[in-house]
Order: sequence, then C-alpha cells, then structure tokens
Amino acid sequence: MNDFLIASLAGFFAATISSMGLGGGGVLIIYLTLFAGVPQMQAQGSNLLFFLPIAALSLIIYYRRGVLQLKKNLPFILYGLLGCLPGYLLASRINSEWLARGFGAGLVLLGISELFFKKKESSH
Repeated sequence: MNDFLIASLAGFFAATISSMGLGGGGVLIIYLTLFAGVPQMQAQGSNLLFFLPIAALSLIIYYRRGVLQLKKNLPFILYGLLGCLPGYLLASRINSEWLARGFGAGLVLLGISELFFKKKESSH
C-alpha cells in the first residue's frame, strides 16, 4: 500500500471514532508519531487541526438528534478553555521524547481504568 492510502485510512478511522467520542485523536497521534515519523508536538498540533472540522460536523449531527446536554457540559467547556494555554505552555517546554512518553503513559492508565474500574451503566 502506498503512504497516501495508509494515511487516508488512518484519518478515516480516527475521524470515525472521534465522532463517536472515543478518542480518535489518540489514534491519529499514534499513527503520526509511530508510522509517519512526525515529531510528537507537531503530531499534537496536526491532531487539533484535524479535530476541528470533525468536531463541528459531529456537534451538528448530535444537536439535530437532540442528544447534546449543553447545561451539563458547560463547566467542562469553560474549564477546558481555561486549561488550553497552560497545557500548551507546558507541552511546548517539555522535551518531545518525554511528551511522547507521558502521552503513552496516559493512554495506558486510561486503558487500565476502562478495563478494571469502569462502572456499569444502568439500563434506565
């Protein structure tokens, strides 16, 4: 397979799981850093740019289906916006290798918590 086809498939897969709210950005960053040879910081920036149209389209679809709960999510949105600048400043000052290790460790911890500590959802 050529590089364009592989990159297209990675983008499609990442967009699909991103629009489902399942962390497609993580998939895209893994592809970019491990398979495309993109430095971690550049991969994170590319991921953010990739996410903007995916998120916008997903929000429209979710809104039309009536499943958005803006009032419940407003604190996450506001504090997320407040965390953007400190997060960027921290990431830009960390060595790319350590940034990649921290990202990997975060994924491992998230995976462990999902496997062993996930609360069962009620059927109501």
